[in-house]
This record gives sequence, structure tokens and C-alpha cells, in this order.
Amino acid sequence: MPVIDIPVTAFRVTTKRARKSAKVEIIRLGEDIQVDASTLSEYAFQESDGIAHDLMTLIGAVKFADRSLRRHHAKSWTRRIHIEIPVFKLNAWLMPGVRDALVQCLNYLTGDSWSFEFVARDGAAPALQQSPLSDISLRNRDIVFVPFSHGLDSYGQVRLLQLSEPETEVVCVYADARSAGGHRSALQRKNMAGVQYVGVPVKVRRLRHPEGSFRSRPFMFYLLASLGAIASGGNRVMIPENGQGSIGGSLVTTGHEPKHRSCYPGFTAKLSNFLKALTGSHVAFYHPALFETKGSLLRALAEHREDVRAILSRHPSCSCDARLASHDQKKYHCGICGNCLLRRAAEHSARLEDGTEYLFNNLKASSLEDALRPGDNKVKLKFFGDLARNGVRDMQRLADAGTASQRRAVQAAAIDLSRFVDDDIAVTTMKLSGLLEQHALEWSAFLATCGQDSWISKIARG
Repeated sequence: MPVIDIPVTAFRVTTKRARKSAKVEIIRLGEDIQVDASTLSEYAFQESDGIAHDLMTLIGAVKFADRSLRRHHAKSWTRRIHIEIPVFKLNAWLMPGVRDALVQCLNYLTGDSWSFEFVARDGAAPALQQSPLSDISLRNRDIVFVPFSHGLDSYGQVRLLQLSEPETEVVCVYADARSAGGHRSALQRKNMAGVQYVGVPVKVRRLRHPEGSFRSRPFMFYLLASLGAIASGGNRVMIPENGQGSIGGSLVTTGHEPKHRSCYPGFTAKLSNFLKALTGSHVAFYHPALFETKGSLLRALAEHREDVRAILSRHPSCSCDARLASHDQKKYHCGICGNCLLRRAAEHSARLEDGTEYLFNNLKASSLEDALRPGDNKVKLKFFGDLARNGVRDMQRLADAGTASQRRAVQAAAIDLSRFVDDDIAVTTMKLSGLLEQHALEWSAFLATCGQDSWISKIARG
């Protein structure tokens, strides 16, 4: 059998100057990884014992390593990554089960083989000022932390939570690089009534030609939300992603890539296990939209008499680089990536077809080129053609997952899901089948409006 060439790199995080080595890549605290103390203090609902600083070092090191080591996509997805990390609370990190739980969590999330060594960090952990939000935990009110992208799902689920639990305090960890490092103005511009925002305390040096998959990204934001939940005593984190995004990546995979588990309950369960082993505190992650479609979210907001069109105008979904989706010096949703197609099907199901401006706006056009809105047509059609084919096929494959021929695959997925939710296999199977059926209904209705001769229907038919 041929030997598969797997990328392998060891990283050492250090606070000191260190010589470069062919065997170990140095990550310098204060240079490659920067921790903003004032932003970290926002999470300090109680006196810090050093664990918060250690977790920030871990977050930065994982991100740096994940982005530094390129995958050999044509040969193998997997990489072997070892990181040596200095920590203030060494005894806590050496407790039985901590390292194994961390490795299981990251391996499951990224599809790589991670390993860690923890060593003592010199000095004492810097003192943190008390969080300006610390009075929240003294009001005898429930508190929920949310990894918040400012996208449609995160806003919509937070709004529904406010409507159903008006007494619950909501704190959003704003998942945007522009708010990292304590840029408060970026958060203030995004403010939502009745919601507190905290930034990202960790900033990692920008790398040249970084690995694009960045599967570890949710580890940062979910861990930060968990830190706030533990410190505040609320111990509750809401994951706002819809079922198509949470479960779809496990049912519909691309090539040799492992299942996409960024919002999957298996990942949050393993992250909770790691935090329990490290801190002794249990974090309860819950997924209110796990078996709901994005269309269900829009319809629920409309039923509560929310201004859904205004919400759509303020909260994006497009995953395409904004520079590529700009047209005549204006930014648009591209309209053809997987996220945009899911949004368009959801808008159609909620009778809001004109709720978003798209670069490729004509769904009835016979070709992708003809679907482009009028104006300066200097766009990368080959790039968008590949993007459209992948997006449409993924939506169609998820719709096909609920058919009779895929029953065994759905049953296997339900068995796996039932390990991480409160329902048994039978109930989980029923809920998963309901999600897939609803997705198929919304997708087929959307395709019908496009017409059988449209570019999108042609791709969907294969």
C-alpha cells in the first residue's frame, strides 16, 4: 500500500526568545499571540485563578497551529499537530482526563491528530479587573452566553429567546475578527437592545498563505462563551445554528473531507467534557433550532410580528469573500454559495423573496452569466460557477438524504445524534426525518419557482 504523506509539525509556545529549529516551530506570546487584558476582564465575573489566561493561550496556540500547517488536500485531510503550552495552573492541566478530553474534542472537530504537552509558566497570572457585567450574576436572573456572528440565525435565535424568556440576560461573544483585541467600537455599532456584548481577548498574528479550512474556529468562540458561562454561574450556552447547518455537514460531505461538526451536538458535548475535567464545572450547551430549518426561523419571527425584512437587511448569510461579491462598488450577497441558497430557499418559504439583494439575482435565467444583475460584469465567472455547483448540489443532496433509499444513513445519523441529545433513538429519528422532510419541501418549492429550465434547476438535476 502507498504511504500517505501526512503533514506533521510540533509547536512550542514560549514567553521567551527562542532559537528557530527545524523540528519545532516557535509561537511567541506577546508577538504571535496577544491577549488583551481589558477584554479578558469582561469575562471575570469572579476572581481569576489563572485558568482564564491559560485558556487564552490555548485558544491562540490552536488557532495559530491550525492556520499555519497547510493540509495536503489532494493526498489526505489529516495532519499531526503537537503543541507545548506553558500554563499558570499546571496542576489543573495535569489532572487525569484533561489532556485526553481536549484531544478528543479537537480531533472530532477538525479531523486531525492533536497532542499537547503542558509545562509550568513562570510568574503569576496577571490580575484581572472585575467584569463590568458582574452585577448580572447578582440579580438572581438566568444568564445565557451565545457565540454571536451577527448573522441571521444568531440574531434570530437571540430575538426568539428574548421573546420567550424576557427575564433572561443574554451575553453575546461577538465572533468577528474586527472586534478581537478589545475594539469596543466594533461591538457598539452592532448593539441589539437588551443584549450585552463581550469581545474576543485573543489576537493571532496574520499569517501568509494560511490554511483555509480553519476547522478549529468554533473552538475559540464556544470556549469563550463557556468561560463566561462558568464564571458567571449561569453555565448555559446557546448554539443558534439551524438544523441544516448543524446536522447537514455530517450528512453531506465533500470528497475526502471528514464530517463538518462546527455546530454539531457531538462537538459541544466533547467540549463540555473537557471543561468539566479542567474546571469541575458543567456547561450546558443547548441547540434550540437543531431540528428546524432556516425557513422555520423566518416564519417564527414573522409570527411574533418582527420586522423580518429589516432583519434580513441587517443580518448577512453569505460566505463568499465580500470583495468578490462587490458589484458597481456595492456589496451584495453573492446569491449562489451554500449559505445564500439556504437563505433564498428560506426567504421563499416565508414569502420574502425580495428580502435580500443578490449579485446573481435572476433565478429564472438559463445560465449563471445571465443571472448576474445588470451593470459592470467584471466578476470571476469560473469561480462563481464552481461555487454555484457545489452549493446547489449540497442543497440537493441534503434534500435527497430524506428519501427511502437513504433510510439506513438517516437511521445511523439518528443513532449518533441520540448520544448527545435528551431524546431516545426513536424520537431522534422522528425529529431528524422531520427536518429532512421540511428541508426537501422548502428546497423543491424554491426550485419550482426558478423553473425547470433555470440554471439552478439544471445543476440540481445533475
